[in-house]
Amino acid sequence: MKSSEEIPPFVDFLGALAELRHDLERLEWEAVRLVRSTGVSWEAIGEELGISRQAATRRFSHPKPRRKPRGG
Repeated sequence: MKSSEEIPPFVDFLGALAELRHDLERLEWEAVRLVRSTGVSWEAIGEELGISRQAATRRFSHPKPRRKPRGG
């Protein structure tokens, strides 16, 4: 592995993007859970997310996957 001095500083941006993607995914899951708890249909959720009812059901009707640890 390269030392931190050999890695350009802007590469840190990739880690920030990965963290942001994780945070957005978590927020999306929480929003879907909240919306479903109010009785909104999978069809309406899928429409808002630009996916089919079936895709929304498959993606969100099971427990949220755990995040894999970094570097492992």
